[in-house]
Amino acid sequence: MIKWLKMMVGRQEPEVVAPRISVYSLQEIYAEMNAKYFGGAVKVKIEWSKRLVGRARAYRRLGSYYPEKKLIRVNPLLDNADFPPYFISYIVYHEMLHHVYPPFRKGGRWHIHHATFKKKEKEFEEYALAKQWEKNNKKMFF
Repeated sequence: MIKWLKMMVGRQEPEVVAPRISVYSLQEIYAEMNAKYFGGAVKVKIEWSKRLVGRARAYRRLGSYYPEKKLIRVNPLLDNADFPPYFISYIVYHEMLHHVYPPFRKGGRWHIHHATFKKKEKEFEEYALAKQWEKNNKKMFF
């Protein structure tokens, strides 16, 4: 009990954060991508990641897959009407591919976006459009 009290001395009350209002429903996008491209076979969780602060803002990861948790996290920067729906769908699809086609180690190197992964990634219906939009709008990510 005393140890806990010592830890609490000098701490401020946590900042209250207003509930998040989403432009995009990750659950709906995930369900659509799962049905359309994976026959509903992908069983992972999906959520918006926490906001980045400080130096972490200099680099933005748009999405991440955590295999040990079977969890996809999408950068909340993308929960914005300035980002087209097909681009958000592409990010979700890309992260789902990491679950289906995991990285492997060969010759002492990890192969994350290996040939099979890249081939499947290009099967996304609006792949070319999403990649072009990303290229033309990189300034929005930083």
